[in-house]
Amino acid sequence: MASRSYSGAFPSDLSPPTNPRGRPRDTSVIVVVLETSEVYIVISLSTTRDTQVISVDPTTGYLHYLGKHGEDLFDSEAAALNYITDGSRILCKSTTYSKAVLGYAALGSYALLLVATQLSATVPSLPGGGCIYTVSESQWIKIQLQNPQAQGNGELKNIKELAELDIDGKYYFCETRDITRPFPSRMTLWEPDEEFVWNGWLAKPFMDIGLPGHCVVLLQGFAESRNFGGTGQQGGMVALIARRSRLHPGTRYLARGINACSGTGNEVECEQLVWAPQKDGKGQHIPFSTYIWRRGTIPIWWGAEIKNAVSVEAEIYIAADPFDGSLEYYQRLGRRYGNKSLGVNSTRQKKPKMVPIVCINLLRYGDGKPETVLVDSFKNSVEHLRSTKKLGQTWIQLINYDWHATVKLKGQQQTVEGLWKHLKAPTMAIGFSEGKYYSVKQQLKECEGSVIFNDDINGGFCMESTQNGVVRFNCADSLDRTNAASYFGALQVFVEQCSRLSISLDVDAMFGLSSSRYAEHNGRNPRTLPPGWEERFDSVTGKSFYIDHNTRTTTWEHPCQEAPQKPWKRFDMTFDQFKGSTMLAPVNHLAELFLLAGDIHATLYTGSKAMHSEILNIFKEETGKFSKFSAAQNVKITLQRRFQNYINDSSRQKQFEMFLGLRLFKHLPSIPISPLKVLSRPSGCMLKPVPSITPVADGGSSLLSFKKKDLVWVCQQGADYVELFIYLGEPCQVCQLLLTVSHGVDDSSYPATIDVRVGSSIDTLKLVLEGACIPQCSNGTNLLIPLTGRIDPEDLAVTGKSARPNIQESTHLPLLYDFEELEGELNFLNRVVALSFHPSATARTPITLGEGKGLNFEQMMKLEIKRLCLDLSAAERDRALLSIGVIPATVDPNRSVDISYLMKLSSLADYLALLGHTVLEDRVNASIGLEKINDHAIDFWNICESAELCTGGVCEVRVFSSSQDSATSENTSIFVECSQCGRTACKACCAGKGAFLLLNNTYRDLKIYGGSQGGGYSALADNFVCKSCCSEAIKHALYVDYVRVLRSLRRKGRTEQAALKAVNQVSRLEFSTISDYTQSVQYGQRHLKLILDGEESLAEFPYASFLQTVETADDSEPPLSLLAPFGIGEYKSYWKAPLDSTSVEFSIVLGGLSDVSGVAIIVGSCGYSTSDCPIVEIWAGNKIHREDRTFIGKWDVHDIILSSPHLCGHEKTSSMSEAPRHIKFHFPNSIRCRIVSIKMTLNHTTSHSTKFSEDFDLLSLNEGSFSEPAPTIPHNSFIHAKRIVIFGNTLRKEINPDTSVGIMKMKNYLDRSQPLGRFRIPVEAERLSDNDLVLEQYLLPNTPGIAGFRLDFFNVVRPRVTHSPSSSELDMKKFSLIQMEDRVVNPAILYIQVTIVKESGKLVIEEYRLPDVKVNTALYYDFQDLQQDVRCVIFRLLGDVTAFVDDIAEIDGSNLRNLPLATGLSLSNKIKLYYYADTYEMGKIGSLSAVDSKKGVSFMQKCHVYASGKRTPVPF
Repeated sequence: MASRSYSGAFPSDLSPPTNPRGRPRDTSVIVVVLETSEVYIVISLSTTRDTQVISVDPTTGYLHYLGKHGEDLFDSEAAALNYITDGSRILCKSTTYSKAVLGYAALGSYALLLVATQLSATVPSLPGGGCIYTVSESQWIKIQLQNPQAQGNGELKNIKELAELDIDGKYYFCETRDITRPFPSRMTLWEPDEEFVWNGWLAKPFMDIGLPGHCVVLLQGFAESRNFGGTGQQGGMVALIARRSRLHPGTRYLARGINACSGTGNEVECEQLVWAPQKDGKGQHIPFSTYIWRRGTIPIWWGAEIKNAVSVEAEIYIAADPFDGSLEYYQRLGRRYGNKSLGVNSTRQKKPKMVPIVCINLLRYGDGKPETVLVDSFKNSVEHLRSTKKLGQTWIQLINYDWHATVKLKGQQQTVEGLWKHLKAPTMAIGFSEGKYYSVKQQLKECEGSVIFNDDINGGFCMESTQNGVVRFNCADSLDRTNAASYFGALQVFVEQCSRLSISLDVDAMFGLSSSRYAEHNGRNPRTLPPGWEERFDSVTGKSFYIDHNTRTTTWEHPCQEAPQKPWKRFDMTFDQFKGSTMLAPVNHLAELFLLAGDIHATLYTGSKAMHSEILNIFKEETGKFSKFSAAQNVKITLQRRFQNYINDSSRQKQFEMFLGLRLFKHLPSIPISPLKVLSRPSGCMLKPVPSITPVADGGSSLLSFKKKDLVWVCQQGADYVELFIYLGEPCQVCQLLLTVSHGVDDSSYPATIDVRVGSSIDTLKLVLEGACIPQCSNGTNLLIPLTGRIDPEDLAVTGKSARPNIQESTHLPLLYDFEELEGELNFLNRVVALSFHPSATARTPITLGEGKGLNFEQMMKLEIKRLCLDLSAAERDRALLSIGVIPATVDPNRSVDISYLMKLSSLADYLALLGHTVLEDRVNASIGLEKINDHAIDFWNICESAELCTGGVCEVRVFSSSQDSATSENTSIFVECSQCGRTACKACCAGKGAFLLLNNTYRDLKIYGGSQGGGYSALADNFVCKSCCSEAIKHALYVDYVRVLRSLRRKGRTEQAALKAVNQVSRLEFSTISDYTQSVQYGQRHLKLILDGEESLAEFPYASFLQTVETADDSEPPLSLLAPFGIGEYKSYWKAPLDSTSVEFSIVLGGLSDVSGVAIIVGSCGYSTSDCPIVEIWAGNKIHREDRTFIGKWDVHDIILSSPHLCGHEKTSSMSEAPRHIKFHFPNSIRCRIVSIKMTLNHTTSHSTKFSEDFDLLSLNEGSFSEPAPTIPHNSFIHAKRIVIFGNTLRKEINPDTSVGIMKMKNYLDRSQPLGRFRIPVEAERLSDNDLVLEQYLLPNTPGIAGFRLDFFNVVRPRVTHSPSSSELDMKKFSLIQMEDRVVNPAILYIQVTIVKESGKLVIEEYRLPDVKVNTALYYDFQDLQQDVRCVIFRLLGDVTAFVDDIAEIDGSNLRNLPLATGLSLSNKIKLYYYADTYEMGKIGSLSAVDSKKGVSFMQKCHVYASGKRTPVPF
C-alpha cells in the first residue's frame, strides 16, 4: 500500500483487512498527526497480537512509551486509534499508512521518521520461515518540533540532505530472522552483525524506550529469489543475498581501498542460497546449500582523484604506509569464514583448519596501465602480511587475472574458461555449506553434524558441511568486472549445489544419455548405441541385453545409462560444452539476479547503473543482437558516472555518513546524543491554582499541556509577585525551562524577571536561578532558559567573576577552558519546580579582575591536572590557593600567554578534539568482527601529573635527562619508535598518539570534504612521535585537550554519583546486583497482583512521590522505598520513623488524576505488636492546601491485628502464591483526586469495642468520629511499614475542561487597541571593539528618552564535541546509570551588560541574562527607567562567549571554530535602541522608522511552561 494522506478524517475502516484463512497479520504502521500538532506512531507488529502507541514529544522529539495498557498499549489497532483521536475523525490533520519503521532521529527543530510505505517480498519464504522484504517505496516524515535550540544554516542544510537520501529498492530486512550473517544464522534477530546494520543510529531511539523490534534491522544491498526447474520433477529456489558492509561507506572516489576501520570501499558479502521446497507444503525437512563470496576494492590504503568532470583517467595514489589495517581486514574475514562445523554431538576435538582467503584480482596490469601500481602494491601487501606471521590460521592466496585484457585478446568465452581454471582448485577446497531444516527439534537428535537453532526458529538446522574460507573478487571499483567474474564463479557452484540437492541441470539426462562417459556424443535418441554395440533380446525373459563387440562382453544395462555424477565436473568443460550440457533456463535466472544486483551496487557506489553487463547474457541465444547497443550504453554510463562522481560524490558521502550516525560532530554539531524529556506536561500538574485575569478551570494545569495552544495566561492586574508550583511527571535533574510568551496590554502585568527553585519536595526547594530577564518578543516565541543546580554561596565567594577584583575583563578570553567553572548541585530526585515572576529586573554592576603573574604555562597545566586527578572543584582549588596567599587568577593558563599563542593552542586543541572523535568512531567500527583491541601503555596524551624521568638505556631521545638512569616501574620496558626521526623513545620521552595525528595532519577521513585525498593512517596502528620532534605548541595543545577531558570526566563522575545517590534514596543499590533487578521486579509484580484484585497501583515510584519530606530513622530504608515497585530492595528491609516520632504524615502525589478506591499498607518483616500499632487517617485532594482536601476516614490497626494474628511477629518466607502481609483500607466510594495524605499515629489506649477484620469497610466519615485519648508510648516503639499501595483506576485521558469562554474573553482583552508602538532611535555613530563583543552607540542631541533596546539573537551553536574522547568512552560496555552531556551539566550562559552614559557623566549599568532562542529571534528589553539626556550607550556581551561557535557544518576545512571568537557573536547590526510613542500621532513618518510591526508594547507571560530534564536513572 502506498503512502496515503487524509485531511481531517480516517477512512471508514481504520484497521487493515484481516488476512484470509487465519494467516498472521502484516505489520502495520500508522503515523497520526492531530490538529494540535501532536504526533503518534501506531505500530502493530506481525509477530505480536497487540498494538503500541509511541508519542513524539513536540518540543524535544523524545519518543515516549510506558507500556501501560489502555494508555499506550492496546489490544487492537482500532482501539489505539480511537483512543488517541477521542473517537473523533475530525481531530486528525494527516495520517500516513506504512508497513515498517526504518528509523527515527530528533534533530533540533525537526524530527525525521523514516517509514516503508511499500514493500516487495523478494525472498518470500526462507527455509525454516522468514520473509525478506525489499523497501520499494519509502517516506521521510518531517515532524516540526517546538525546540528553540539554535541551529546554523549548514546544519539545517545537512538535515535536508539526509531526508533526500534515496532508500527505495536499495535496502531490505527480515522481521523474524537474522540475515546479517550467512544462512542459517546461529544468532537471534536482536543480535545482528553490526558490520551490515545500516540503521543502527536511527533505530537507537526505539531501543531506548524498550521497543527494539519496532524498528527493523535494515541492510543495504540486494536480496531476491527465483524459482527454477530441473530435468526431473524436482525443482528448486535460488536466492541471491548481497550485504554491503558499512565499515567503509561512501561513493566511488571518496571510499576506495582500506580505511581506518579496516574496511574496504564497496565491500559486499554475497550469498547464493539454493533449496528444494517440499511440494506437499508440510515442511517436514528442507535440504539446502549456501555459498559465500566477497567483493570489494583492494584492501590497502589507496585512492583516486578526478581533476575535473571530463578527465579521461583518475589519478591513482598509494599511501606512504599502504598496508596499515590490511592485517585486521584479513583477520576479520578469517574469523567470519573459518570452519565451525564441529558437530554438537561429536566428542572428537578437531585441529583448527587453515582458513583460505583467495583474492581474484581483475585489474589491468602491464606497461603503461595506470592500475599496474595497484597490482604491484596488492602483491607486496600479501607478501608483507605473510612475513609478519600474524595471520594465524588465515591463509591468503592472490590470483591476478587481467579481465579486460583477456576479453580483448581472447574474447568473452575464453575469458570465462580461463577464470574457471583459476577458480577450480580454490572453489573445490573452500566448498559450500550444506544442511537440512527440520521443523521438529526431536529430529535433530540424529544429526551427525552441527546443530543450529534459536528462539527465532521453529525447529532447527542440521549442518552436514560448512564452507571453510572465502573467495574474494576485486577490480578497481568492485563494480562491473567484479560482478561478471563473481557470476561465472558462482555459476559453477550453483550447478554443483543443484546436483547435491538432486536437482539435475544436465540436458543429456532428459534423453537418457550419459554426459559423464560420452560428453562428445550429441545424439538425442535414447535407443542409439555407441559404435561397436548391439542390442539383442533374451528369448526366455524378453529383456534387452547389450553386446560390446569391442571388448566381447555383454551387459543388461544400456551403455548410455547415466553414471554417478562426478563432483565439480563442469570446471573441466569448455564454454561450449558447459552451454550444450546444461539447462540454460536456471542459468539465465541466476544471470538475471546478478544483473539486478550489479545495477544496485553500481548505483549506490557511482550513482549510475552497471557497465559491461552484456557478458552476463552470454548464454542467451540473442546475445549478439545488442552488442552495439551495449557499447553505446557503456559510453553513456561512463560519462554519467564521471559527472555524478565529480559533482555529487561529496554530498552523497555526507548522506551515507549521517544515515549511519558517523561524523555527526561535523555534520550535525549541535544535535544531542539523546533528547531531553519534557516532564512538566501531563501527568505533571500545578500544585496551586494559577492566579489569572480570567478563571482557569483546572487551576492552571492546562498551561502545561501542549494541546492547549489557544490558552493564554494573563496575570491579574496589580499583582507584583506571582508564584507557580509545578509538579513534574517523573523525578529528574531539571536542566532547562521553556517559556512561551504572548501579548499583554498593561505594562505592569508583564513579568520582567523570573526566579526558579527546584526540589524533591515542596519543603526542600532550593534557589537555582534568580532575577533572569524575560525579554519581550513576538507572539508564540519559545524562550529556553538553561538551569544549573544550586551553587554554594561559599563557592561564589572565591570563584567566578564576583571574586575577581581589579582585572579588566575585556582583555580576557578563556579560549583554552573555563578556569573558574562553578559547579551546581545535581539532584535526580527533583519533583517540584517553583517559578516566581517579578515585575522588574534587578540592575547589576559586574565586578572585574586584574592580571597577575605566577607559574609558567606548563606548570599551571600540571597544577590543574593534579587538581582534577584529586577530584577537586575549582572553588576548592581557589580556597586552597587563597589559604597560602596565592591569587587564583595568577595561575590561570588563559592569562599566562599572549592572545596569538592562545589562539594557536585553542585551534590545535579544537582540531585534536575532532581527530580524537574521528579515531574513536573508527576504533569502534574497526573492532567489529575482531577481538577487543588492547590499548597501548602510551595513551592519546601520555601526560602524567607527576614528573617522569627518562629511562635511559636504549632510549635515544632523552628529553628529560637525569643524573640517575634508573627507570620507574611504570615505564620499564616501554619503548617505541618515533615515526618522524626513527629513534627509540621511552614512555617519558614519547608525546602520545595525539601528537602524531597533529604532526602529520593527514587523517584521511576527516579531511575528505576539504578536497585533500592524500595519505591516511589507521586508528588501530601504534604510531608515535617523540617529544623532541614536537613543537612546544603541540605539546601544550595536548595538555589543554587532556585538561578538557579531565574536566569532562569530573562532570560525568559528579553526574554518576548524583544518580547513584538518587537511586539509593529509593533502594540501596550495588552495581553487582543491578542485573538481578529485572527478575526481582517480576517476582514482586506477581505479589502486587494478588493484593490489587484486578485494580491498578496508582502510587508507584517514579511516577508518584511524596509532596513533603518524611522523617526517617537513620537505620531505616529510605522513605521513597515505601513507593518503590514491588521486588526492589532486600526482602526483610522496611521503612521506619525515628523513635521519638509519634506521628508521621505521608502526602503522596499520584502518577495522574485517578479514581482512588483505597489504600493498602504492606506490613514490614518485623510485623506489628500491641505497642506499635498506629492509628491511620486518610485525606484526598488535588491541591497542596490542607483546607482543600477531603477527609476519608480513621482506623485503628490495633483492633485489626486482634482478628488477624498473622500480622504480628516476624514474617516467615512467603511463597509465590501468597500475598505479602498487608492491611487494606477501602473507601466507601472512589474519589477522584491527585494527592492522598496518610497520617500514622502511635496512640496506645484501651482498644475499641468494635472488631475489625483485615479487609474491612470504612467505619468513619469525619475526623471527629473517634476520640483522641492521650498517648502512652512504650519504649522502643516506632512507626514502620514495608510499602504503601494506593489502588483504583487511572483516568486514561486528560480532563479537558471547557475553556472556550475564557479563551474568547482573553482574546477580546488582548485584542483591544494598543496606543503605543516602538520606534527606532537614530544613532550618530557606532564603534565596535574587543572582538566585536563591545558596541558603543553615540546618540544625537535632543534624542527622545530611551525605553529599551532590541537584540536580534546570534547565529551560533554550542557544539557537542569540545575535547577528545576519554579512555572510558572507548569501553562501550562500561555500565553507566545516566548519560548527560557536558553542555547540559554545565550550560553556557550569555549576558548583555548595558552602560548608559548621560550628558552629566552619570553612568547607569544594567545587565540582562539572555535565553536560548532560535537564530535572529528579536528580543526586546525595556530599561528599568526611561533614560533621558543620554550621550552614549555601551553594550558588552559577557558570559561563556568562548563556548559558542559558528556553524561547524559551514566552516571550511576541519576546524571546530573561527578564532578568537565565533563571528556570529558579533554585535554588529544586532542592537537597536527604541522609544515608545503613540502610533496615530507619529503617522507615516513614524511608521517608516518603526522597530517592528507590532501594534503594542506589552507582553504577558505565557501559556505553556515546560521543565526539561534527565529522568532519575532507576534500574527498574
